[in-house]
Amino acid sequence: MESTQPLPHDNISWHIWVGTTTTVFPASLVVALRFTARYVSRAGFWWDDYTILIALGFNLALVAVKWTQIVLWGSGQHVYDLPVETVQNFKKSFMAIEILYFTNAVS
Repeated sequence: MESTQPLPHDNISWHIWVGTTTTVFPASLVVALRFTARYVSRAGFWWDDYTILIALGFNLALVAVKWTQIVLWGSGQHVYDLPVETVQNFKKSFMAIEILYFTNAVS
């Protein structure tokens, strides 16, 4: 039977890339369609429209940091395959991820 657990030196960066991409594009599309529908129907915009726009902004920032982590700091790669400085930079950027995730979740 084949194991589904990643080997210590497997690179699963593409999982992170696909996961963030497949969530941010539909979310952006739905928000754009919401604003288009409100504009076309002349319903006007209200506080909930602006709140969802703010939440989308935090979500886009979160995805940008995740993509930066993949490209620059080896997110998804095994820690033993990366230089110490790269791992330190990843850990520093993870604080931004935590703040953005919390802010996105409560907005």
